[in-house]
Amino acid sequence: SFIYPQDWPFPPQGELVHSENVGALSVNSTGSCFSASKPAKWPEQSLEGWHRPECWDQFSRSLSAGNRFVILTGPPGTGKTWLPILYAAASYGLSRPEREKARMREDLEARGVLQVVRCRPNWTSPRPLVGGLAFDGKWSPGLVEKFIHHACNNRDQEHFLVLDEMNLSHPEHYLSDFISAMETGGSLRDEKDKEADGRSLEWPVGNLVIIGTVNTDETTQMLSPRLKSRAWVVEVRTDWEEVADLEQGAGKRVARQLGALDEALKAAGLGFGIRDLHHVLEYAGEKGDGFESRMWEAIGQKLLPKLRGTKDKLEGPLVALIAELPAGKLRDEIEILKERVRRDEYINASC
Repeated sequence: SFIYPQDWPFPPQGELVHSENVGALSVNSTGSCFSASKPAKWPEQSLEGWHRPECWDQFSRSLSAGNRFVILTGPPGTGKTWLPILYAAASYGLSRPEREKARMREDLEARGVLQVVRCRPNWTSPRPLVGGLAFDGKWSPGLVEKFIHHACNNRDQEHFLVLDEMNLSHPEHYLSDFISAMETGGSLRDEKDKEADGRSLEWPVGNLVIIGTVNTDETTQMLSPRLKSRAWVVEVRTDWEEVADLEQGAGKRVARQLGALDEALKAAGLGFGIRDLHHVLEYAGEKGDGFESRMWEAIGQKLLPKLRGTKDKLEGPLVALIAELPAGKLRDEIEILKERVRRDEYINASC
């Protein structure tokens, strides 16, 4: 379990008014609830993933600069969605043991200061988020309408909007009004929608941050330079040394092995997350007869589907993987993939 020490400064400079009942953040002279005048001080671990210290620092600073729009990238299972939830919880003085981390999210949502939206691949306009006229002429509420209004009506409270798997569709399409409002302020609706709903939906300047999480595979969309130029992009990776130090028995053995393979894959933008550790341990069980064999079976099932791409991307990581793997079936498979990518210039080990 993990409890936040009371003396940690959140946001980075400690501009936090602690309250057990109502979270309130002081607003600085720039109109933002955050400032970046001092280095961020972050924990080395989180509830869902054990993030590298530089990840915490970059994320903290990104929330206090520019458009306050952050995109979190990194391998699946590294805790990208939980990172902003943990930041929000610490900002409002909330702490719970790991087994109750879902309750912490519920506490923030009940206060109206956090909303996590699961993005959908069929979004082509801002209407799923901010609302719009349906085909029958009636008003169809948006997913974040109430949240935006709450932010506008509670300027002394920081609000965190998390767009989970934001690149299942094209963010440039469904966030078009948001991108404009980030820079110029004003309404998130046109005149027709204002008239239909009977009210505007203003951009809450200074107390709203947007955090999107992305994964990159054949089911997702690439982020455009236009979007990236308006956001901060932070890579989220697991701190495997920290994980190995804190794990015991089989967990320590698996964490060290995953850490070595994660480092080998890093150059290709691939890697393992804390979720992989949990899955491998559930499959392999406790140390004893057959543990090593079961561990490598599980790691192979997690590793091979990641290996798809060109020779330029994968040849180096495949060589690095071979150096880390013991003699056996998985190493033989990686050797074959290395020869295939050299011959064919491309491989897809997930097929």
